[in-house]
Parts: sequence; structure tokens; C-alpha cells
Amino acid sequence: MALAFADIGATRIQSWLDRTSRLRQRRGGSHMINQLTSNDHVTSLLTGFPGVTINVAAGEIDGLVSLCADAPDVLAAKNLVRQAARHVVSAIQRELPTLGIEVTVGSGTSYHHAHAQMASKREAGDLDIDAPPAVAELPFVQACADCRVSPAASTKYNPDRLRVCAECHARSKRTVDETTILGDITEVEDFRGLAEPPRLTDIALIFADGNRVGAFKQALAAVQGRPDVPDIDEFSVMLNDANNNAIHQALDAVAPAKIIRHLAGGDDLLLSVEARSAWAFTQAYLGAFAGHWRTARGDSRFPGIDVAQLPTSSAAIVFHHYSHPFAEALALATELLKHAKKTHRGRTAAIGFSRVSSDGDAVTGDERPPAELAWLTAHGDALTSVATYPQAQRKMLRATLASTEPPETRRAALRKATEHGLRDLTALSSSTQPLSHDDELEAVAWVLDLTEWWT
Repeated sequence: MALAFADIGATRIQSWLDRTSRLRQRRGGSHMINQLTSNDHVTSLLTGFPGVTINVAAGEIDGLVSLCADAPDVLAAKNLVRQAARHVVSAIQRELPTLGIEVTVGSGTSYHHAHAQMASKREAGDLDIDAPPAVAELPFVQACADCRVSPAASTKYNPDRLRVCAECHARSKRTVDETTILGDITEVEDFRGLAEPPRLTDIALIFADGNRVGAFKQALAAVQGRPDVPDIDEFSVMLNDANNNAIHQALDAVAPAKIIRHLAGGDDLLLSVEARSAWAFTQAYLGAFAGHWRTARGDSRFPGIDVAQLPTSSAAIVFHHYSHPFAEALALATELLKHAKKTHRGRTAAIGFSRVSSDGDAVTGDERPPAELAWLTAHGDALTSVATYPQAQRKMLRATLASTEPPETRRAALRKATEHGLRDLTALSSSTQPLSHDDELEAVAWVLDLTEWWT
């Protein structure tokens, strides 16, 4: 008997979720993807394909389905799993016609061996099934009031009685139940619920992604067969466990708090939180994610693998007004995260951060170095001290930084401020040299920005 595997993956999920400006529809869309790609649902679609089962070695990741077929020979196994995958894709796209899906097929004695084939095929663009999103034919009488892309359905209405397409209607009707991951954390229905207007109007978007996960998987593959080394086919499950464990620990660190989860799976996390909880949540999450793998190594689960090879995670935090377009906040978070990972080459946990001003301007990753998690942990008390500076002092410091006076004049003013009890600020600024600050003024501005929502 021979084994063949098919990885069925949704493409550009974040862009797909962002088709609509309504948070309810985005959350409903996320829930629909989770449900339609769940092991239970996909199993119900496989009744007409004896010999095809869910590939549990791939774990459960939002937007990813993996199948396994057992047949007398490799060709028969590949044909069988390809047919089953095509059936699953069709079933998903009947519900979500604007979601793109790609399928790659591979064979081998285990999922690990097949996955290497499939990864090479994906990189080369050699897809077994390419199911792009449906494109509406133009012209149509009326566009959907939510996504503005698909034609409005004549009998489908959103809560505001506006005509919407069938998919947006389905999103809005979907009931979201996040209690298994959120525990005692309060989940709110919209971004305004995360803020406390008129006193507080800022919220935070957090985007996290694993560092050097592929390299660790290769290292794990190299020590297969040694005693106590977990099977490489368990890797996706381990990754999911690390992510979920980190989420739970981070939620415990900020409770009680309010949160909205957008996506979580594998080594990815995308969620919105209250601005005042963002730094605490992100630090706790990154620390717990890395700690999960260190603990496993300490239990001798990864003999032959150096600590430096264990996965970590980096993140981006974008502070913004609750009414700011989600798509723009997400684009900025994506850029900040990419820059944080590139700056440190994925070798350490780092956090890129920015705040979108009232006129829509924001500092990008190229303009601001990310903060290393280790540095934040080491200087936590001093950062808390700076965060408690009265607003009058912070405004005075920012005015000094923004002054048109010569740099040396501004530096002298900052040194004078040190004599008035702001020693934590200047000490922190001096310690940021490893973060690529070549100028004292830039370092002070960096610390002030970082501590704006520190507590």
C-alpha cells in the first residue's frame, strides 16, 4: 500500500477577511473558515472517498486542510487524494466563493517526506489544484453594500437593511463562539467596545509570527530516530500547542481585559486589544511561545538540538483610533512585523510598534527600530517609571524634540530635564544604542513613543 497527501490551503486570508469594513462580517468570515476547514466538517465531506482520511499530522490550522489517501500504489493514492481534495475545495467555495484555495499533492512513507515535495511544488508554482476566487461579471445592477465587490442579492439584507451579497449575508449571520480560547476575557462586538470613548479612543492591533520555524523543523528532521525525539509528523500539532499555550498565558497576564481575535493558528496570531493591554499581552505571548519550546527541550524532547535553534516569535503593535480603517492598520502591522524579523534575522523575539496619528500619519518600520523582548524585560521597571511621567512633562519633552533649535541646544535641554527627576528616561535612552539609535534625541523620542501606552 502507498500513501499520498494533499494540503488544501486558503490564500490571502487576511485580504479576504478585509473585503468588508464591518467587524461583524470579518469575525463571521473568520469563524466560517474555521468551521469549513475543521476536521469534523471535512470528515463529513469524505464519505464518498473510502481510503481518504484527515491527515492529523498536519494539525488543525485555520484555513488549512490536509488529507491522506491509502491505495495499492502511488499513482492510485495520488489520484484518489486529488479527487477528494477537489470535492472539498468545491464544497468550501460553494459557501465562500470569493476565497481563493490552492492544493498541492505529494507522496511518501510519512507526511514529513511528502511535505518536502509539496513545499517545493508550491515554491515553483506547481499546484495540483488552483481555485482562484470567483470574479463577478460586470456590469451588475447594484454592488454589495458591505464588500462593494460582489453583486447585491435581491433578498439578502444586513442589519441596516442594505442590500448585500450572499457571502456577506452569511458572514453577518454566523454565530461566533470564542469561549474555548478566551476564557474569562470579555469579547466585544466592535472596535468601539475595545475603547472607552470619550476618555480613551485608542485600541491596538497585534500581529505575531514565528521566527525560524522552518529552520527548526529541518533541525528536528535531522535528529529523527534518536530516543525521545518526537516524530516530525507531530510538528504542526506541536506548533499549534505552542501558539495556544502562549495565547492563554498572555490572556491571563492582562485579565481582566477586552479582546477581539481575528486569526490564530500555526505560528500566527492576529488580534485587537485595549491599547493599555497591548504591551503586556505581546510580551507575555512572545515569552510564553519561546518558553514552551525551552521547557520541551528541558524535558529532553529535543536531544541534539541547540537552544539557539528553538523557535521564537516576533510581533508588531499598531495603536490607532477605534474608527481607523482596519485594512490600513493591518498593512502597517504587516510592514512593521516584516521589518522586526528582518532587523534581527529572526534570531530573537522583537516587537515593531507605531501609532497612527489623528490625521492618519504613522511611523513605519524603516523609520523606527523594533524593541527586543529581552531589552524590554530587562528595563521593565524603568519603562514603567517613564510611562507614569505627567502629561505636562511628556509634552515638554516632545516640544523640545520637535524644536527647530540646533541639535546641541535640544540635547542640553534634555540633559537639564534629567536634573529634574527624569533620570530613568535618559538612562533608557543611553541603553538603546544596541537598537541602532545613533542620536540621543532619536533615542529619547523612541522611549517616549514606546511608553505612551506602556501601562
